[in-house]
Amino acid sequence: MATRKRTTRGRKAGLRSAVKDAAWRRLSSEDDEEATEPYSSLDPSTESSGGMESLMRDFLKAQKTREEMFLRELQGLRVTVQQAVQAAPERPTGNPSPEPERENTGESSLPPPTPPPPALPSHHRDQFAHRPETPLPPFQMGDDMENYLRRFERLAQTWQWPKEQWSCRLVPLLTGRALEAYLAMDEVSADNYLQLKDSLLQKFNVSAESYRQRFRAASTPEGESPTETYYRLKHLYQRWIRPDIHSVEEIGEQIILEQLLRVMKPEARIWVKQHEPSTGLAAAQLAQQYANAHRSGLRTQPERGLESQMRSSQTREQTLCHG
Repeated sequence: MATRKRTTRGRKAGLRSAVKDAAWRRLSSEDDEEATEPYSSLDPSTESSGGMESLMRDFLKAQKTREEMFLRELQGLRVTVQQAVQAAPERPTGNPSPEPERENTGESSLPPPTPPPPALPSHHRDQFAHRPETPLPPFQMGDDMENYLRRFERLAQTWQWPKEQWSCRLVPLLTGRALEAYLAMDEVSADNYLQLKDSLLQKFNVSAESYRQRFRAASTPEGESPTETYYRLKHLYQRWIRPDIHSVEEIGEQIILEQLLRVMKPEARIWVKQHEPSTGLAAAQLAQQYANAHRSGLRTQPERGLESQMRSSQTREQTLCHG
């Protein structure tokens, strides 16, 4: 009995060990299959490897196409920059040259940047920095030349025209007597605005004496405010005295000259004004010359009468003697 029990236990133990060994072998084979499955997909002979190669070829081809497009864009930009640099020293005239046609690659491309306009020299830049035309009507007969020139000067200062251009901008606006005054000047003087202005004022009898008379005879017209009257008198005073070019002593001489002429006799005043003295002392010397000349004339007039009487008496005596 004991022998049977031992034999039965031995068989059961062997059976259990055999079952365990078979289970372990099954598990190990499944693990080996799972581990080898990922590596089997990397086989170059499979269909997936062929799809990856075609994808890489397409990517490299598209990359090459983009590089060629960028290269063409850079070449076109280089040509545009070279044309702009060559045209910079000269001012462009006429229609610009058409741009070279580009190859149509079927892909969108950005247009080349517009080149900046060529830089002008300094003297041309100053000449065309402002509006090319003068927005002032031409001078017409009956206009006040002085007021017309004042309007022109204010306009030139507002637009900051160089003073070297004032003369060439004023000449196209002159007509009639004003144009005659310009044509009577030489070319060098006509290019100077101050000399052209003096010539125009002289042509229209506008002088320091006329400003003085207008200053003394000034009145307040109807509708003019005191401020406007002040500025009008100030302008007349400046044109008469010219404080911008005269010193204090010279201004004092002008005032003395005016008062001296006022107290002279009318005939002496006219004669002195004809000589246009610039100072009071010069006017006094001219008045003295006038007085001396008239005094000597009064003295010579009786002497001439006495001589004529003596000649007539001598003639009568000679006639009686011969008779």
